[in-house]
Amino acid sequence: MHKNFTNVLARFEQETILHSADLKPLEKFRELCRRNQIGVVEDGPMEHVKGFYIPNWKGHKMIVLKKDLEESHREFVAFHELGHHFFGADENTANFFAFLALSTA
Repeated sequence: MHKNFTNVLARFEQETILHSADLKPLEKFRELCRRNQIGVVEDGPMEHVKGFYIPNWKGHKMIVLKKDLEESHREFVAFHELGHHFFGADENTANFFAFLALSTA
């Protein structure tokens, strides 16, 4: 198994909130962001991107999500961007993290 995927599985197990049946996916996302001191901005319509992660904006970590995404799409994009925070720029790893996070929803 790819080393990054092993790291994702380990992080997934570490973040017990992802296993909570009491919270909706976006509530889990916001709580993980709060715990990791990541600001979340749902911005106006962005033409070419659905979301992005900024590791250092004036000393703060930030995830920006396109405002008008359908809820299920917003959930995937949100966890995908959080995957970038945890694991870096690799798109496949961020997708894998989002898939795992949403598989427990």
